[in-house]
Amino acid sequence: MVSKAASDPEDPATLARPSGAVPADWRTVLDVDALRGKRIGFVDAAWADVFGPPAPPFGTNGTIDAMRNALRHLVEAGATIVQMGQLATPPTPDAPPAPISGPRIRAEGWRQYIDSHPELALQGLPIFTQVDVDCSQRKVLYVRADPSACAAVQPRLTPAQIQQQRDYRQITRPAGVAQWMNDANVDAVVYRGC
Repeated sequence: MVSKAASDPEDPATLARPSGAVPADWRTVLDVDALRGKRIGFVDAAWADVFGPPAPPFGTNGTIDAMRNALRHLVEAGATIVQMGQLATPPTPDAPPAPISGPRIRAEGWRQYIDSHPELALQGLPIFTQVDVDCSQRKVLYVRADPSACAAVQPRLTPAQIQQQRDYRQITRPAGVAQWMNDANVDAVVYRGC
């Protein structure tokens, strides 16, 4: 957990944490009774096999079943699992419109990564824009971009646009999620891992 919650000098969001917000050893702050009486939301639609039929070609149903079965550990620790939403309704709260489209955010993220790793070109990897990443034929089939999307290099974001997106992710969107959880009377929501 320390590596997942550590400060990253390349991520201003982690640098904004107050001193001591991330303990050096999480075991010193964990409480074995922390889940007792808590209500944990479970959105069934979010646990469906994303590849479709009961026997998908990628065989992820066994993994999803194992993750569902792991919910019993939360119950054993004293939590109550609360069903939220149904397949016919949105499984997550409606988000306020993002100020910048997802493809532009993704493209900017890749461009910043590529800019900060000049060794990629030195290692012979022809990666110069997000198109080179998205359209790589080395990727497994189900995550490859459609060839029709492989010609458009997204324009770079300005510093003001980047800050606008950070504000959306850190202020606007979390407020909507908090309201959704309050409306459902849950303390947390659990999703399947990838």
